[in-house]
Amino acid sequence: MCGRTGRGRSRHSSGRTPSPMGDTGEMALMIRCRDCGGTLTPALTPLDEMPAPIQLEDGVGYEPTVPTGYMAVDPDPVSNYQHGGAAERGTSGCIVVNPADARLLVGHPDLRRSNGCCGHDGLDGPNRTCPSCGAEVATLRDDCWSRVEVRFEPHRVHLSNDWF
Repeated sequence: MCGRTGRGRSRHSSGRTPSPMGDTGEMALMIRCRDCGGTLTPALTPLDEMPAPIQLEDGVGYEPTVPTGYMAVDPDPVSNYQHGGAAERGTSGCIVVNPADARLLVGHPDLRRSNGCCGHDGLDGPNRTCPSCGAEVATLRDDCWSRVEVRFEPHRVHLSNDWF
C-alpha cells in the first residue's frame, strides 16, 4: 500500500486517548468548522513546534508528520513539489494533524481534488469537507511521495475548548 496511512502503528503513536488536559498540562483543543461550529476532530494537544517530516526506512513515503492525539501549526506554506523546493502556493499557518485524528471529515465531492499517485497529493486544493455543512476545511496529503498529514485551512476553522 503506497498511501502509508494504513501501514501499522507509527512510532509517534502513543495509543492513548487525549484528555481535556494534554500530556504537557496544556488544555487539549478541538478543531471546529468556522461556518457551522461542527466538530472536526477529537480533543488534541498542541505541540510547541511543527515536527520535521521523517522518511520511511525504505525511502518511499513518510511517517505521519504529527503524532496521533496532537496538532501543530505550520507557519510556512507546504511545498507542492515532490522533492521540496519553494512553495508555489499554499496557506501559511495551517493547523496540521495526523490523518487518524481527522476521520470525521468527508471527502470532497469534486473527485479531481483527490488526485495522487498512491494516495492524495493535496495539490488540487482542499479535499476534505465538514461533515455537518460541507464547507471545504482541510487537505489530506498521504501520497507515496508527500508528507502524511491533514492540513486545516486557518480561515475555515477555529480551536475550541468547549466540550459540549
